[in-house]
Amino acid sequence: MNLKLKLRPSFLFSFLIFIFLLQKPDLGSASNSPKCISSQRQALLTFKQSLTDPSGRLSSWSGPDCCKWRGVGCDRRTSYVIKIDLRNPNQTLRRNGEFRKGSLGGMINPSLTRLKFLSYLDLSSNDFNFTEIPEFIGNIVSLRYLNLSFSSFSGEVPASLGNLSKLESLDLYAQTFSDDLFTINLRSGNLGWLSGLSSSLTYLNMGFVSLRGAGEAWLEDLSRLEKLKELHLFSCEIWNLPLSFPSSSANLKLLEVLDLSRNSFISPIPNWLFDLTSLRKLTLQSVRLQGTISPGFKKLKLLETLDLSKNELSGEIPAVLGDLPQLKHLDLSENSFEGQIHRFLDALSKNKGNISLLSLSLMFDRLEGTLPESLGALRNLQILELTGNSFTGSIPSSVGNMASLKKLDLSFNSMNGKIPESLGKLEELVDLNLMENKWEGVLLKSHFVNLRSLKSFTLATEANRSLIFKVPSTWVPPFRLELIRIENCQIGPSFPMWLQVQNKLNSVTLRNTGIADKIPHSWFSRIASGVTELHLENNRIKGTLPQNLVFPNLAAFDLSSNNFQGPFPRWTTYATELYLYQNNFSGSLPADIHVLMPQLKNIKLFQNSFTGKISSSLCELTGLETLNLRNNRFSGSLPKCWRPSSELYEIDASENSISGQIPESLCVLPRLSVLLLNQNALEGNIPDTFQNCSGITHVHLGGNKLTGKLPSWLSKLSSLSMLRLPSNSFDGQIPDDLCSAPSLHILDLSENKLSGPVPKCIGNLTAIVQGKSVDEYYEYQEIRDSINLSGNNMYGEIPAGILDLTYLRILNLSRNSVAGSIPGNISKLGHLETLDLSSNKFSGAIPQSLAAISSLRTLNLSYNKLEGSIPKQLKFKDPSIYIGNELLCGKPLSKKCPRKQQNVKKRGQKLDFPNPNIVGLSASLFHGDKDGDFVFSVVLPPVKSTTEPTEASLSTSTFLCYSPPLSTSLRLSPPLRFSPSLCFSPPLSASFLLSPPRRFSPPLAASPLIATSPLLSASLPLCLNLRTDNFFSVISVTGNGDVFLDVQYTREGEMEDERVDLVLERIRNKYDWSSTDWPVLDPEESKMEEPDNHDRGSEADKSVDHTDVVADEETSSVQVAGKGKRKFLDEGAETRKKKVLCKRSAEKFLTFGPETKSFIEGLIRTSVTSLGDVLSMQMANMERVFTERMGKMEIEVSQLKDAISLTGEGSYPSKKETEEAPLNSKAKQAPPKSKGAQAPPKSKGAEAPPKRKGDQPTPTKKNGKKIATETNDFDFGLSTQDLRDLSQATFVDGFDLSQVKAETSTSSPKCISTERQALLTFKQSLTDPSGRLSSWSGPDCCNWRGVGCDRRTSHVIKIDLRNPNQTLRLYGGFKEGSLGGNIHPSLTRLKFLSYLDLSSNDFNFLEIPEFIGNIVSLRYLNLSFSSFSGEVPASFGNLSNLESLDLYAQTFSNDLTTKYLNASNLDRVAFGFVFLIDLPQHGDLSRLSKLKELHLFNCELKNLPLSLPSHANLKLLEVLDLSQNSFSSPIPNWLFDLTSLRKLTLQWVDLQGSIPPGFNKLKLLETLDLSYNALSGEIPAVLGDLPQLKYLDLSRNSLEGQIHMFVDALSKNKGNSSLLSLSLSLNSNSLNGTLPESLGALRNLQILDLSLNSFTGSFPSSVGNMASLKKLALPLNSMNGKIPESLGKLDRLETLDLSSNRFSGAIPQSLAAISSLHTLNLSYNKLEGRIPKNLKFKDPSIYNGNEFLCGKPLPKRCPRKQFSGAIPQSLGAISYQPTLYLSYNKLEGSIPTHLKFKDPSIYIGNELLCGKPLSKKCTRKQQNVVVNIPVYSPKYK
Repeated sequence: MNLKLKLRPSFLFSFLIFIFLLQKPDLGSASNSPKCISSQRQALLTFKQSLTDPSGRLSSWSGPDCCKWRGVGCDRRTSYVIKIDLRNPNQTLRRNGEFRKGSLGGMINPSLTRLKFLSYLDLSSNDFNFTEIPEFIGNIVSLRYLNLSFSSFSGEVPASLGNLSKLESLDLYAQTFSDDLFTINLRSGNLGWLSGLSSSLTYLNMGFVSLRGAGEAWLEDLSRLEKLKELHLFSCEIWNLPLSFPSSSANLKLLEVLDLSRNSFISPIPNWLFDLTSLRKLTLQSVRLQGTISPGFKKLKLLETLDLSKNELSGEIPAVLGDLPQLKHLDLSENSFEGQIHRFLDALSKNKGNISLLSLSLMFDRLEGTLPESLGALRNLQILELTGNSFTGSIPSSVGNMASLKKLDLSFNSMNGKIPESLGKLEELVDLNLMENKWEGVLLKSHFVNLRSLKSFTLATEANRSLIFKVPSTWVPPFRLELIRIENCQIGPSFPMWLQVQNKLNSVTLRNTGIADKIPHSWFSRIASGVTELHLENNRIKGTLPQNLVFPNLAAFDLSSNNFQGPFPRWTTYATELYLYQNNFSGSLPADIHVLMPQLKNIKLFQNSFTGKISSSLCELTGLETLNLRNNRFSGSLPKCWRPSSELYEIDASENSISGQIPESLCVLPRLSVLLLNQNALEGNIPDTFQNCSGITHVHLGGNKLTGKLPSWLSKLSSLSMLRLPSNSFDGQIPDDLCSAPSLHILDLSENKLSGPVPKCIGNLTAIVQGKSVDEYYEYQEIRDSINLSGNNMYGEIPAGILDLTYLRILNLSRNSVAGSIPGNISKLGHLETLDLSSNKFSGAIPQSLAAISSLRTLNLSYNKLEGSIPKQLKFKDPSIYIGNELLCGKPLSKKCPRKQQNVKKRGQKLDFPNPNIVGLSASLFHGDKDGDFVFSVVLPPVKSTTEPTEASLSTSTFLCYSPPLSTSLRLSPPLRFSPSLCFSPPLSASFLLSPPRRFSPPLAASPLIATSPLLSASLPLCLNLRTDNFFSVISVTGNGDVFLDVQYTREGEMEDERVDLVLERIRNKYDWSSTDWPVLDPEESKMEEPDNHDRGSEADKSVDHTDVVADEETSSVQVAGKGKRKFLDEGAETRKKKVLCKRSAEKFLTFGPETKSFIEGLIRTSVTSLGDVLSMQMANMERVFTERMGKMEIEVSQLKDAISLTGEGSYPSKKETEEAPLNSKAKQAPPKSKGAQAPPKSKGAEAPPKRKGDQPTPTKKNGKKIATETNDFDFGLSTQDLRDLSQATFVDGFDLSQVKAETSTSSPKCISTERQALLTFKQSLTDPSGRLSSWSGPDCCNWRGVGCDRRTSHVIKIDLRNPNQTLRLYGGFKEGSLGGNIHPSLTRLKFLSYLDLSSNDFNFLEIPEFIGNIVSLRYLNLSFSSFSGEVPASFGNLSNLESLDLYAQTFSNDLTTKYLNASNLDRVAFGFVFLIDLPQHGDLSRLSKLKELHLFNCELKNLPLSLPSHANLKLLEVLDLSQNSFSSPIPNWLFDLTSLRKLTLQWVDLQGSIPPGFNKLKLLETLDLSYNALSGEIPAVLGDLPQLKYLDLSRNSLEGQIHMFVDALSKNKGNSSLLSLSLSLNSNSLNGTLPESLGALRNLQILDLSLNSFTGSFPSSVGNMASLKKLALPLNSMNGKIPESLGKLDRLETLDLSSNRFSGAIPQSLAAISSLHTLNLSYNKLEGRIPKNLKFKDPSIYNGNEFLCGKPLPKRCPRKQFSGAIPQSLGAISYQPTLYLSYNKLEGSIPTHLKFKDPSIYIGNELLCGKPLSKKCTRKQQNVVVNIPVYSPKYK
């Protein structure tokens, strides 16, 4: 008899549970359980009583059987207590303090010593409040394991621990996690007690135990532990690391783990470490190791972990580390390693054993070079950290081979180039950090498509956004990021789908990414619950922010520098940082902001449009520190509710409309430091309570209506650094008390009604006198020491004390009544940058010392009573700074000074000489003589004169040092080197370039002056007697070598220095020159000789100087005063005299005084700076003029050649002459003898052939002007329709210009010679790296590539040089075939050229040539995508025959007017990226009556007219594209009058309002694109009635409501059922409701995109009728129900995306039948069951987020059998809870309440289960599910 037993799964499950219970050793029979011994029970209770137990962990210590108490273990045979484990169960929470909740404390009772068999004692991670470790623990000699770590013990480690001879593991790690995280409280001054543990101890951890007292014996004591395997001495205050090991070192041969981190050895790596050959882990982190890595590491063959980070190691990383066969973790971070890592990585990659390397960290070293390709051989590497080095180059493509990589950090290097696509192969990558490098290129979908594990993505490059994301706009990535940080990369302008689907983000930074889109409100909602940081600053994001969101974890959000609009976001958050500045927010601040955002510390809302009163709720934010409301529209009074408890230290409410008085309560703020209330409407006085603001540092109350006198108590504000009160109505005098303000750096009292003299005490402002530092406290405030008293009624003179303000940078006393002279020693203000004394009553001369202030950048002395000559040393060239002074003269004024007026000085006024031993030294700076040359003059007057020289001695001993004229074409690069003994400055010719620099003797090194003086940009004519503080008696003039023969000799523009006057005056007054050290010249050296320019190679010269010398200028003649005749001078003799004197002086004297040296340096520095300024300006002007003239000359010459070539009867050479002419030769032309009188002779190849029939007549002249000749015989070989087709070529898909055929003529055209030569000239001006013009060489130009000729006349009529690689524009590949260079005017010779296409080339931002407008025969002109710049030439208005003009994608800047577009035949205009600023006011475009296509894409148009002018005539317009402008307006009604429109594109123009019904007039409309706007309301049904509509895109708007009416209209429109055959896109709106069944009527629809809306309900089954559908996208909605099987009917479907919805049930098997399907995404739904096997997709990420799906390609396998029924209640009775997994069965009913498992994942996949920990609650019926398995008796507990 055969019995068949069929077991139910529920019975089988219960049976398995029963067997499990029987197998547990501690659940067996009661006879095997140990019984507690009463004496030991009592010892434990005594121990418990001495402890504190706030969390009740010892509550089980009460029953009779202590062996069952929690944490107590007994021997099963003897029942003795052998184990006490009271470690804190919350030990993992140590760092955040939560572990204290479960900590034991109190005292450790000696009763533990009664437990004679205790072998295991663990009291770790408790809190014994820094009590000492009891001595008696050393008496528990049975201990084998002792753990007292993390328990806050202190004091000395008891030596009695050495009695524990059986101890195997000792852990005393003493970190306490108190306020100071690394406090050391436990110590051991002597480790001798360890000797008692030598035979047993294998593990020792004494981290944070101070061993400072152990001295140098610590290693010797430890070395006695012969069985030790692990040693941890982390942060033990060990100061020495022995370089040699003690004799007992053999005892540590078993050591496997050694950690000596966080000590301070300051030594190299000792060699004895390499004898520890059993080491597996060596950690020497942060111990100040020095030197290089020793090759001895090769001995450590078993080493798996090596950590040498945070040391001072240097040199290259040796290859020996790469040879370690077992190495898994290597950390060499934060050292000083340098060089490349090629050798090291090559060794790693070749080491077969090293395939086990898991982590490599080389962060923050000094490594450089590129990353080698061998990096890819580390296939098992999981962590690679190379941040903070100087690596360059790109990421090696082999990185894609590192299949195990989880973290890649290359941040903060100098890497550049493109990021390889192979990066996208790293499926295991979790963390990718490419921050702060110099990336460029493009990131594609392929870079990310396989990064399914990615959680953290960080990327930043330079600010120019050279790295561009180019991924499909609807692409949904396989990863869900938790952290994203992208800076300075081009993501926008749209907010892409791959970002919108990221719903698990906790940190978001998208800074300067070019996003100019609206961000859907739903995205903020999705990330709100988890995000902690939100940074979207420096983009152009527009739209509004959602209201009433809750961000529970948000700490800071920065949305600054965007285009957000709307009200303040009412977000509930605990954020501390709120940055919304530089946007367009409006409305008032919430009255309950302190409730919404109670933790705010920093608020920055400046530069918005907020209105209303400043909310008093801000006073409730007691933690607020900074408040910036600048530049808004706030009104009303300031809050008066401030509290002393506030932390506020900075208030900026400037540039608003705040009125009323300044609240007295402001100074109750104890930390107030910065108060900026300027540019408001405040009234009244400064409150007296402000004197209580003791900590205030910066006050700005300017631009208000404050009145009264300045309070004297301002000086009591000891911290006040800035006081600005301008533009108010303060009156009275400035109180003297203000001068005693000790910290004041900035004082601005301008534009008030103050009167009285400038306080004499103003020099007491000690902060400016002493130059104390000024805090740069504010990001937009420039802080410089300044005093501004302008615009008041101040009088008197400038007080002398003001010159004591040494560090003053700005002084403004303008528009007052201050009188007197400008102080002569004003140069004491050596740091002055701005001086404004205008509109006062100053008189006298401008002091020479003013020129000595080298820092002076701005000067204004206008409208005073100054007189005399303007010092030449003053470098200011603007005459307006001196106007209003009638008696001033000299440059830059046009008024010249009379001779007697020069240098007006009062009697008795001292000259400001630097040294009494030096009569004077000055420089006249660089000035221009009458010829415009630059001359440098130095005056070095006589010194120590005691005797009067005779006229003869004066004439022979006073000689000249001069600097000859420098030509304006002189290039001072590199500069001349200056030598102080140089008293000869050779003339520099115009062509003399100072490169390499000329060196003058003596050598540079011999000069003490050079050590501190700057290199000079010109030779300096200093004749120095290098005797200390003495100079030769020299007077320098501005001529070319003239010598003073009489003191009366002067010339215009010469000696305009007061010191020169003084010298001459002393000579006239017979000054005592007796002590003057005159040079004595040998007679033979002073006699008259031939000029130096005839004997430069003479022996005399060679003996004196061996340097390169350029000849003096030609001999000059001078008028000798008093003799009435001229005398010719020998400059050659003078030159040699000067050279000899200089040489002798240099040989005799070597040093001079430091004061003189300092003076000369200042003189030189000032002069050379001036020279640089003048030369730079002159050179820039010359270069500009030269460029302009050469450009005009080139055009004129070209036009002249054209005119010449067209002169005579014929203009075509004979065939023979054409063939004989060289291919690249140019026709030579002789210039005409007179104005047009004679034609130039014809050169070879240029003779006119006899006239032939059909040739065009030569243009004739009328009134001297050339005019075109009309003819009816002219034929291009193209019909009118052909030309119309040509005009639309750019935008017609598949159009090939080469396919245009001529209608007539069977004979091939022959090239006309002149036109061939014009083409060759045009070619020569181009650059052609790819050789596209290589065919331009044969005799017949009509056969050249890209050239077309008329078949009858042979005239060139077409040039088509568009780049054949134009389709690669977006990826940079088009540059490979680009032409460049210049466009030559020879094109104007092609008089019949009708077609010119130069598109998609690279002319490197060249301007469009004007002459193109002269090619009047043009009908088609295309210059698009060719990198032109500048203005669109006005000459384009001459192209009256033009039909098509395409300038797309340029960078022009121009405002188009009628004269640019007066071509009446123009039917196509494409001005994409041509900046038009605004549409023309007079409607110029609307005058183009034949216009059919108009493209104004991204032209920076700012307004869209709501009506057109009366003359508008655009009835023929078929295509209109105004995309990517910024109109911010509704859709204008005039658009609906353009009834010929077939395509209308208004994408991204900020359209607002609803879609008007006027669209029903556009019956011919085929394409309508209104995407990326701000349209709202429902989609009107009128759009569904358009009969020709094929393409409709309304995506990225704010459309709302249902789409039933619209879709119903589409489906009922018989025309539309067949014509809507391309696309319907409604994604990223706020549409809701269900999808109508009428959707299935759109049988010809190919693309349907409804993603990112709020659609609900199930899928309409009619979708199966949409037979033409190729793409169906519904992600990010809320649709539910099952996926219909009818989708399987869509046999043309290529893309199906249903991700991020709530679809449930199984995946339809019918999907597998769609053979065309190549993209599928079903992720993040509630699908379940097995994935159909016939679905061919291998990417598991398309199924992510469906917990109940199983089967390939998911790693989760589908179960074969599933349990059913209820979970037995008996499971809850098991006291020892096993690991439990019940997921993915068919269990039902309630989960037993006694089960303690809190993880809901162990129950998922059982739909009918309910109860905790699941979120699903149980019904009564479910709670009473019958249990069909036996209930086990309590004995099995």
